Amino acid sequence: MIYRSIIVALCLLYVSQDGLAAGFDCTLANLSPTEKTICSNEYLSGLDNALNHFFKKAYDSSLSHGRLAERQKEWLQERNSCQSDVTCITNSYLIRNKQLATSNNLQNVSDIFNRQGDKLDAILDAPIKTKSGFTITDSPWLVKKIFSSDSFDGGINIDNLNVSSVLTYQEVNDDLYIYISASGRYQDKNITLLVELTDDTSPRIIQLYDGYLDVISRARDTQGNALAYFSVGNDADQDYHYLFISPSGEKSISDISPEQADSLTKKTIPWTGYCGSSECNASLISPDGKWRLASSDGNVKEPDEGMYVFPVNRPDLGLNVFANKADNSITDDEFGYIRQFIWGSDSNTFYFDNSGALGCIWKTDIEKKSTQRIIPVEGILEPFYINYDGDDVMLSIYSYSNRGDYASEIYIAKEPK
Repeated sequence: MIYRSIIVALCLLYVSQDGLAAGFDCTLANLSPTEKTICSNEYLSGLDNALNHFFKKAYDSSLSHGRLAERQKEWLQERNSCQSDVTCITNSYLIRNKQLATSNNLQNVSDIFNRQGDKLDAILDAPIKTKSGFTITDSPWLVKKIFSSDSFDGGINIDNLNVSSVLTYQEVNDDLYIYISASGRYQDKNITLLVELTDDTSPRIIQLYDGYLDVISRARDTQGNALAYFSVGNDADQDYHYLFISPSGEKSISDISPEQADSLTKKTIPWTGYCGSSECNASLISPDGKWRLASSDGNVKEPDEGMYVFPVNRPDLGLNVFANKADNSITDDEFGYIRQFIWGSDSNTFYFDNSGALGCIWKTDIEKKSTQRIIPVEGILEPFYINYDGDDVMLSIYSYSNRGDYASEIYIAKEPK
């Protein structure tokens, strides 16, 4: 990762010439009295090196780089106010190191999903080769939880709260804001909440609707504004709206007409290709217009079951990037798969879930002809891709259930450095 200039300015990334010295350059001529004291004290230098380690880990895990950098800048000012007081400097470091070390950092999948009721898929004994030449391997990313319905303090008591979708996101002043919908029961009615998530604050309700929400479409315009179009209600009575968030943080919710909603729904014309010998719709086109994606969503015993990529105008050249009959341990002929998929930052990579055996979140690189299992947790679904500060970030929805305990959760995942 290339750290932003504000981070570099905090003097946290300089490499010292002396292995026992501080994490910043002690040979600089304009050091403050506090920095000179740190450089001349082995223990304080060690505390500073530890701080650099904790800060980098927190930064790599954070979705709020702007706020994290600002808090670090404020802490540096407080630390420097200690002047040459060793006790004051020591206490300042111990407090800040504890804050950074206990932040919500990314961890290994097995360290997060270790509750009774969580189920991790077994590691593949060996790579699987598909008939079309794609290689399937395990390559788990690091994960952390950013939302859970069982700990959501939204100010109202909602029964059976369930995350229904990720609507959109926006980066404001280097901080990532994520917008989700969550549905449940309130005062004997079905309701949906629009919720704003940031990495280091409590979830915030920005709107409440009667009924359930369905996403119609998502878009980002040329000015960088994020828009999510959706309907709320039931089959007999629906209202149509869109959520708008600008890069400066301005947000609004406006109504759209049924005709506008219908136009958005029809914007992408279904395209029929062949997943093996079975028809499948492939309307999701790659950013460069070169590829289409489709899933057969077949039963586990069907030979054409899989995840397919097509050259954009060749319905006869679908390539299965996933394993045919992926899990032979299943004996139920009626067991089937349902997949959802999304493009990454370019036209070579896409992500998909696998609701069924060998469930989880997968990443396919078309050019490398590889498919990697990046979140090997059964029941984690609905991949939503974000490129944040140059890194690939995957959002996924997970339903946890065990002996009456239930929680609807959102996780982020990032590839290990």
